[in-house]
Amino acid sequence: MSDRFLISLFFLIFFSEAIHAQDNLSFKYFGLSIHPHGERDNAHLMPNKLDKNAYGVINYGAALGYEKFIIKDALSLKAVQALYADCAEQFAGFSHIGLRAKIYGHRKGSLYGGIGPTLVYRKNWHSLDAYVDRIIASKESRKINGNICFFGMEVSWNIDSVFQNP
Repeated sequence: MSDRFLISLFFLIFFSEAIHAQDNLSFKYFGLSIHPHGERDNAHLMPNKLDKNAYGVINYGAALGYEKFIIKDALSLKAVQALYADCAEQFAGFSHIGLRAKIYGHRKGSLYGGIGPTLVYRKNWHSLDAYVDRIIASKESRKINGNICFFGMEVSWNIDSVFQNP
């Protein structure tokens, strides 16, 4: 399929009719990466690490998303585009599209979960001093490295009653 066809299909699905009150256009700022096992080999490349082994690293970035509800307040199709500075303060981003569903609802908030393919990319780290490559798809000759996660997941808690009258 051509790129033009895919872009046209995207706009047809998400912007073909006026945005309903239920649909959601979001802008999110984020700023923390967590490495559950640490990054002992490459922690020295991360200027904003919170600890010696880079279990936590401050990042700077933002994500723009659009959510179109298929079933009111229960099931939606969501697309997200994010750009940020990765752990080494290099260009990075991700593109995601997937289904999102309400898992639990209460008068004070709702728990949502989502799943779908996610393309994650970043500037190649091979030019950084003493970089230890542990990414299978990494190629020294590429300027940008990327991987597709076919089952990228999201969990969020939405506060429903903050701006509503009791």
